[in-house]
Amino acid sequence: MSQHKNKHHENHKEFKYYWYVIGVCSLGAVLFCYEMYVNSSPLLTSSAVEQKNVVSQPLSLIVVRTQAAKEHGLGGRSSLPVDTGMLFVFDRAANYGIWMKDMLFSIDIISLDADFTVSHVESNVATSTYPAIFYSPSSTKYIIETNAGYARKNNVKVGDVLDFAKKAVQNP
Repeated sequence: MSQHKNKHHENHKEFKYYWYVIGVCSLGAVLFCYEMYVNSSPLLTSSAVEQKNVVSQPLSLIVVRTQAAKEHGLGGRSSLPVDTGMLFVFDRAANYGIWMKDMLFSIDIISLDADFTVSHVESNVATSTYPAIFYSPSSTKYIIETNAGYARKNNVKVGDVLDFAKKAVQNP
């Protein structure tokens, strides 16, 4: 009888150990999956804001607000000074288009949302593209036209915040 109790006691210990190992492994797997999920979703990470590149490279901006000034844009100008751009300010966010009518030099077109975050970059748009119209794939509140190559040179990309544009709009 005592052998039966000892055997039963040993089986019980093995059974407890077995469930302990399964529990620890399961907890580890759950924690691993949670960590992978959190790190793969920028909306859940506390560093999502830190991942945005804030571009504060000084760019002198010509701010245009009227419909006539927006339609004319940079058309007819022979050039644009280095580190200068034209900032189009719209009353509301929408899908605005830019064309190269009467343009004499190539440009970069940088579309921004209401928070001055880059939503689209169209690089090196040539004068020969007229009458094509270039639209941002998402809603735009501001558009900046710069000399061709500005976006590449300054590593401007979708998701960046253009601090200098915000300052130009707030201080006309």
